[in-house]
Amino acid sequence: MDKKKTTNKPYISIWIIGIILAILLFYIASLKKSKDNLIIETEKTIEKLHFDLDAQISLRMNMLKKLSTNPALKNVLNGISKTDNPELLTLLNGVKEITSSSIIYLMNKDGTVIGCSVYDNNKTLTGKNYSFRPYFINALKGKTVVYPGIGVTTNKRGIYLAHPIKEMNKIIGILVVKMSLLGIDKYLDKIKDTTVLISPAGVIFASNREKWICKVSKSIIKDNLDAIKESRQFADRNLTPLPFDIFKKKSVYNTNTYQSFCRDLSIKNWKLILLKQQDDFIVSFFKMWQTSNIVNIITLLGSLFLLTLILLLLKNIERRKSIQSELISFQEKLEDKILDRTKELTILNSELKRVNHIKDEFLANMSHEIRTPMNGVIGMAGLLLDTKLTEEQLEYTEIINKSGNDLLKILNDILDFSKVKAGKLDLLEVDFNLNEFLKEFSNILKYRIQDKKLTFNYLLSPDIPEQLIGDSGRIRQLLTNYSSNAIKFTKEGKIKLLVEKIWEKEEKIKLKFTMEDTGIGIDKENQQKLFNEFTQVDGSTTREYGGTGLGLAISKQLAKLMNGEVGVESELGKGSKFWFTIVLKL
Repeated sequence: MDKKKTTNKPYISIWIIGIILAILLFYIASLKKSKDNLIIETEKTIEKLHFDLDAQISLRMNMLKKLSTNPALKNVLNGISKTDNPELLTLLNGVKEITSSSIIYLMNKDGTVIGCSVYDNNKTLTGKNYSFRPYFINALKGKTVVYPGIGVTTNKRGIYLAHPIKEMNKIIGILVVKMSLLGIDKYLDKIKDTTVLISPAGVIFASNREKWICKVSKSIIKDNLDAIKESRQFADRNLTPLPFDIFKKKSVYNTNTYQSFCRDLSIKNWKLILLKQQDDFIVSFFKMWQTSNIVNIITLLGSLFLLTLILLLLKNIERRKSIQSELISFQEKLEDKILDRTKELTILNSELKRVNHIKDEFLANMSHEIRTPMNGVIGMAGLLLDTKLTEEQLEYTEIINKSGNDLLKILNDILDFSKVKAGKLDLLEVDFNLNEFLKEFSNILKYRIQDKKLTFNYLLSPDIPEQLIGDSGRIRQLLTNYSSNAIKFTKEGKIKLLVEKIWEKEEKIKLKFTMEDTGIGIDKENQQKLFNEFTQVDGSTTREYGGTGLGLAISKQLAKLMNGEVGVESELGKGSKFWFTIVLKL
């Protein structure tokens, strides 16, 4: 009998050890699966926040770079336009609404705000100086800056995007967009576990625990903390440290043990940290053990033993299916996000087109309204010139008359450009004699250059029919724009016009007009931007020769309306050949 008992003891011991091992294996497997699920869930949270932040910042960054090239901003920075003028405010407020930003403002190179979109019931930052803010200091070095901070004036959190505005490779101002954190706060509030977004300075900038906002990591040294306070990056908030080091993998807070999941975002040195209470699974397991009776415990042990064997056999298959399912789910959600972002960008593009159309209509209406009283000024100056005047009065009146005509030409250019942009410029189809048309144009041009050391002649190809059908007035406008440029940039020498036939078919003919001069010429780098809107070769050209930079842009649009194109061939110091093609009816 004793021998039998002795014989059974090893088997009983093995069985007990097996049960204990099964429980341990089941516990470890469950804990591992729970940890894996936690990691996947955390990575999903990080990925969504990462995607949203990148999308929001990229949208505003692209708008910032595009807006920084707008002439209206440079005019204010150069003192040509007043601060907070209507055109600038319309532009800033429009972009602010489109991008859902908190505020957009323009700073000169001294750090003073000279243009600002409205915020909080028509408030403005215009006149305030923020030269001490690091985003301004770094942007002055030519960098595009992403900077978290709290507004010194507004006392609201935001991500500041600062971009330098350049003219002739020199920084003349800084454009700043402040992105609100309301969207990020709402997203973090939906997360069950404690989650924080930490700025590069080690300060909690957003969290689903409101009391943690503007707390600092316990590991940050005092000198760094003093430097942050001195920069006023977070206004006058009291930057007190957390009672534990949030960057540690495990930490104890309020008697609870937390595991820290930390991920780096694509924004440089930003981190997202999620704190998971580590003892959730352990506590629930022991509660189940304490409340169960012996039968349930034995049943549990037996079930755990069998389940452990099954899990050991099917572990790899289950894990592979789980990962595959997660990948498919993630791919589907990513595709949905891409579709949503595509729709948002389509709506944004449509809104931008609508804003541009409204701008063009406004510009056309204003040019027309200004032109009417301008004609009155010119008319009255003309009448005044017909009266008896002293030499001094005659000189002043002639200046008024000339300035009025120059301004009227600018207004006419703006009106024509606005009509083309708004699609309101219609072409006429009338019969005209091309030879007589060129003679008349030649006589007018020779009168204009009689005071300069210039000669003009034209050559009409003999294979071109004399009678054509088209808008001769717009052709004259094209030639006038080209000849005005030739006269303006040619001090002495000759100007020549050549008219050639490119093709003739189906009662239509395509002609090429080439205006050649012996002027200052243009380098290849600047030739590509000549036909852009409001563009001169450089700032010195505008100051020496004047002009709006619209003449060639209008010429390009007019040629396009007549199924043609424009171009230039030039060599610096040796003159230029400006040409355009048009299609006319026979």
